[in-house]
Order: sequence, then C-alpha cells, then structure tokens
Amino acid sequence: MSRSLFKGPLISSDLKLHKKKQIKLFNKNLMILPEYLNHTFHVYNGKTFSLITIKETMIGYKFGEFLQTRARYQYKKK
Repeated sequence: MSRSLFKGPLISSDLKLHKKKQIKLFNKNLMILPEYLNHTFHVYNGKTFSLITIKETMIGYKFGEFLQTRARYQYKKK
C-alpha cells in the first residue's frame, strides 16, 4: 500500500549531509531528494548495510527500491 498523497513524501528532517562521511540509514521508506545527489549512504536491508551512491536517475524513488533483501538460493554440490 502506498502513502497517501495529502501526507506528502516521507523525508527525514534530521538527516545531515557531509561531503566525506557516509551516512547510515535504517529506514528504507525515505524518499530520495535532489539534495542527496552524489552522496553515499549505507542502508540497512535487515541483515547488513548496503552501499548506495545516489545518481540523477534515482531521484524521486525510495531507498528500499535499490536493495536486495533476499539472499539468492545456492544449490549444494554432491
């Protein structure tokens, strides 16, 4: 279910951007804003932190859309 339009996009007001520091995020539902362009984020996928660098085509989407949350199944060799 998507977020209702009258509430607006979910953004974090306390997110402080630094040029050299990589920022850790636990909330995958945050909207990617144009001010995050060319910044690097560590986003938690439930087990580990995944590294995401924001590009121009990612603006307007959510952080969780660029994560793999399920592990690939590996067959056992006999």
